[in-house]
Amino acid sequence: FGSRSPPAPASSLALHPPACPAAMASRALLFWVALATSAPATFGVEETRNVGPFTGISVSGHIEVHTNVSADGTASSLMLSGAPETLSGVRSSVDAWGTLILSRTPGTGFEHVVAKAVVPGPLTYAGASARGSLFAAVVSGTVV
Repeated sequence: FGSRSPPAPASSLALHPPACPAAMASRALLFWVALATSAPATFGVEETRNVGPFTGISVSGHIEVHTNVSADGTASSLMLSGAPETLSGVRSSVDAWGTLILSRTPGTGFEHVVAKAVVPGPLTYAGASARGSLFAAVVSGTVV
């Protein structure tokens, strides 16, 4: 029957890149997507917003909020992080019930924004909609 060489072990196949252009293109695309999605975090700035006292939070529009309770139990504060042109499109206000409202001005994009909020005690209201997210350790009121 003639001599045949045994098949190459799998480990030696991994040393050679695929000859298929589609496979190489998909790997290159994955690399560039990963690089592009990490860029906004690299070029971000922080902005402190002057808002009135608040005990509840309502967030929407690709904004991620992390809350902490103040050490002395008296202060409310808000700091935003993101690209400068993105932060200018973020609206922040406190309504008559003491709820901080964070949203986007229509047409200002969907770039990621992170907000750090400090409240005097447990949140009395916590709500997130339209791709907003809210992380709170202590909530004593309504969660929506």
